[in-house]
Amino acid sequence: MSESALSPQAVQAFLEALDAAGEALRELVDDPVDPAGPAMRAYLDGAAFLEAGYLMVEQLSPEHPQVFLALHDHHYMPALTAATKGRIAWGEALAELPEFLRDYAAERAATELESGE
Repeated sequence: MSESALSPQAVQAFLEALDAAGEALRELVDDPVDPAGPAMRAYLDGAAFLEAGYLMVEQLSPEHPQVFLALHDHHYMPALTAATKGRIAWGEALAELPEFLRDYAAERAATELESGE
């Protein structure tokens, strides 16, 4: 991704990739699952990972495009691609993110899940 990738079309494509991954992730919990089981853990890890992507778009791309690009290119997209292709687990993808982003996204995802959003 280059500087020109911050066009509205490129951001929209990134958001669509996040939405598609979220739809696939929801399939893990479409049927009742054990709240302490591996499907729920994978779902929670994936939800936090995807939330980090949305946060990057909301918080970084408009005002800090270089930070957004660095995170996107070197951390986020390689992990998203690997997780959506089943090469790594969502927890491993989440671990690829810098700690500040991982922690904030996990907290926000948990809050949204509790509120039913």
